[in-house]
Amino acid sequence: MLLNQERDAPGFNSIGVDLAAGAKAAVEHLIGHGHSNIGLAMGTNVSGETDGREVGWRQALQAAGLPEGPISYSAFTRPGGYSAGQRLLASVNRPTAIFATSDMQGIGLLRAIHEAGLSVPGDIAVASFDGSADSEYSWPPLTTVEQPVAAMAEAAVAALVGASRGERPRHRIFPTNLHIRQSCGCP
Repeated sequence: MLLNQERDAPGFNSIGVDLAAGAKAAVEHLIGHGHSNIGLAMGTNVSGETDGREVGWRQALQAAGLPEGPISYSAFTRPGGYSAGQRLLASVNRPTAIFATSDMQGIGLLRAIHEAGLSVPGDIAVASFDGSADSEYSWPPLTTVEQPVAAMAEAAVAALVGASRGERPRHRIFPTNLHIRQSCGCP
């Protein structure tokens, strides 16, 4: 059983979310707020393949006819988001909005923005990916792409039970939901 699997893995049950569609929805929402310079705090990926969240970020910008904003790669952690935020804020082309590829990065990013004397969403809007409880209790609360964790867990259990019964492995991708909160500029 492979969890958090974006692509089909023949011979294995696998479960994931549509990373690209979720990221695209978040970036489109930021574009809808009038942002045209949207940075990316991208988590590091050990597989060597381009992560779907980066793909979705690029797709949204391209569809809107916007150039890619600055990118900072870092760990999918609070310290990773903090260091990515520091680099993005120091960029010659400082973004007016940032998409963080995890809520933990988003929380670290909020700290970097605050320490730079800037406000969210007044100076920089932020959206993130995961839908963790932490995103709801950060300040301001993060607009986030929520993963359907309960449905994914049920599918994982069903796949494990099915495997013990000899059922063929399958790959399941779940849709995400954009949960809008104050960090993007919405009331």
